[in-house]
Amino acid sequence: MKYDFDQIIDRTDTHSVKWDKSLLEEFFGSADLLPLWVADMDFQCPQPVIDAVKKKADEGIYGYSWHKTPEYFDAIIGWMKRRHNWEVDKEWIVFSPGVVPAIDVIIRTFSNPGDKIIVQSPVYYPFFSAITNNGRQVLNNQLKLENKKYVIDFEDCE
Repeated sequence: MKYDFDQIIDRTDTHSVKWDKSLLEEFFGSADLLPLWVADMDFQCPQPVIDAVKKKADEGIYGYSWHKTPEYFDAIIGWMKRRHNWEVDKEWIVFSPGVVPAIDVIIRTFSNPGDKIIVQSPVYYPFFSAITNNGRQVLNNQLKLENKKYVIDFEDCE
């Protein structure tokens, strides 16, 4: 199956935080921005995903489901092995409904209120509020741009 990642989809006036000027202004204080994140889906979903969502919606039952089947774990373990050459045990896998909720849990688990947590920006903007909303302080260790690559400023980090 082929996917067209060159197709431009106009997301203005769709309540997209990434593309609606009024929302950019509300979230970031300026509408004169070029948002570069990809999580807001600038691409159409692959047809198999669209079909699976339609099939589930057609069932007409929208209650909570538990999908931690053997295939669920096999998919994660296989991905980690293929992509990162990392052998992951099933017992290590913990479910989270998203990146930001996982960051919240990690912050509460491994730090205490008032602690400072290093962020190496530029990063995904919810990282900052995940820290402050959990009663911690942001300690920004700004990455340096050297030879068109971001690198850690170890002197500042120290």
